[in-house]
Amino acid sequence: DSGFTLIELLTALMVLGVAATVLLQLFTSSQSLAKSGRTHEVAAALAEEYMTLMQSRPELFVWPNYSDQAPGTAMPVKARENGPVPQTFTGPPATLPLARRAHDRERAMYAGFTWSASARLPSPESAFVELTVEIAWQLDGRVKQFMLTSAVPRSAGEGVGL
Repeated sequence: DSGFTLIELLTALMVLGVAATVLLQLFTSSQSLAKSGRTHEVAAALAEEYMTLMQSRPELFVWPNYSDQAPGTAMPVKARENGPVPQTFTGPPATLPLARRAHDRERAMYAGFTWSASARLPSPESAFVELTVEIAWQLDGRVKQFMLTSAVPRSAGEGVGL
């Protein structure tokens, strides 16, 4: 008389199963969001690093000659061949986690990023150039991009390295 019926036990198990399923889905979603947030954070930091480098040390890059193209055309800016700036990301920063698995995970994440840059002269008489740095990577089988745009003086890089 004071025990549970079979229907009450089955109902309780069903409620627990639904709750466990919802909690598991929330956990996996939060893991996916954390991974996505981390890669976006790293991409933004890499784009800012390259943008700063291009603005402060334009001689390390090969800049387009703007008179060769129509105004408003985006032209590629590349790292110099055999220069100190790598064409691709060679690896993560020097400070990595000590745990081997975490270290390998960080190294693999950084190896998946690529960068490219382009310069665009808004008008023929413009004194500045729009510089765009793009960081690309794959996440869950889809290509993701982060773009950072700023202005640099036209004289800083026009025709440098050609």
